[in-house]
Amino acid sequence: MASNNVLPFYHQKALNSFFNKADASTENIKLRYEKMRSIYYQDRIQEALELANSLLQLNLKSMGKGYLESSILHYKGGCHTQLGEFKSALSCYKQITEINRVNNSAWAAITLIYLKLGKKDKAEQAANKALEIFPDEKQFDFMRIELNL
Repeated sequence: MASNNVLPFYHQKALNSFFNKADASTENIKLRYEKMRSIYYQDRIQEALELANSLLQLNLKSMGKGYLESSILHYKGGCHTQLGEFKSALSCYKQITEINRVNNSAWAAITLIYLKLGKKDKAEQAANKALEIFPDEKQFDFMRIELNL
């Protein structure tokens, strides 16, 4: 799945901006975001996590109503999950739900993390929230099966 040829021009621009952190322009933030996404899908998880952390230090409010911050947090949560850092991942996904209470993918991720942590009651609460938002979504069948909903 990983490809070193994904957005090569953007990679170089994003890398340059990452190492020269002074530029927090909208274009620079977008480039750094694309770089984070790209290296995440190349399974360069620690690098993606570092870039996500650096992006979250910036003022992202000018970029939209929390969408970019939520998206970065989702990748950060994914990084922590892949590293087996489930409590840190859970924190990321909970932050997303504070930004947007109806983000069903965050609730689904919270469900999975609670299942990994062996907290079935909390997993069921999170699953119910996700299913309340989008009750007919087939992608949540795993929750129904796993939790007998």
